[in-house]
Amino acid sequence: MSKSRDVKFSYPARAHAPVLRGLNVHVRPGQFCALVGPLGAGKSTIISLAVRFNAHAQLQRCPTRRLSKPAKLANIHNTIINLPQGYNTPCGANESKLSGGQKQRLAIARALVRKPRLLILDEPTSALDAESEKLLQEGLEVASRGISVLAFAHRLHTIRKADIISLIEAGLYVEAGTHEELLTRSESYRTNVLSQTFGGD
Repeated sequence: MSKSRDVKFSYPARAHAPVLRGLNVHVRPGQFCALVGPLGAGKSTIISLAVRFNAHAQLQRCPTRRLSKPAKLANIHNTIINLPQGYNTPCGANESKLSGGQKQRLAIARALVRKPRLLILDEPTSALDAESEKLLQEGLEVASRGISVLAFAHRLHTIRKADIISLIEAGLYVEAGTHEELLTRSESYRTNVLSQTFGGD
C-alpha cells in the first residue's frame, strides 16, 4: 500500500500559508486512485512531492523487445517505428519534433518500462484528441493491472474510471468515494463534474 499520512507542506517564501494541511492519501495495491479538486487545492504540490519520494526509480537501458509492449500500450509504438532509427533514434534530437500528445504518450511508455509498483499520472490525457485518449485509456487499463495508480486528473472520462476518487480542497482531504457516490453526496464534486472539469493548479 502507498500511504501518505498527515502531510503538511508550505513553501519557504510563504511559510505562514500552508499549501497542504494534514493531507491523508491511501492507494491500495492494484487500485486506481484519482485526486481531484478546484483551482488552488494543492494538487500540483502533491504530485511534486510524490515524484520526489519516488525519484529513485530510474529508467535503465533495456532491449527493444522490452520497449515495444509498453510503447504499444501507450499508443506511441507506430510513431517510434516511423522515426529515422526507430527505437534507436536519439530522443533528445527528435523529441522537439513530437507533438504534445506524442510526448505525453512517450512519457507514459517510459514509466511503464520500469514496471513500477506505483504509477503517478499527471493529466495523462490532457494533450490528446478523443481517439488517442480512448486508445491510451484502453492501454493503461491493461498496463496498470496489479499496479497502484495515482492520477491527478481534470477530465471526467479519466476520473470516472477510478476505483476511488479523493476530493482535495485547500490542502485538505475532504472526502472520497466512487464517481457515483460523490455525485450523490458531495455538492462540491457535483458542481465541478457538471462543468465537466476541475480547475488546474
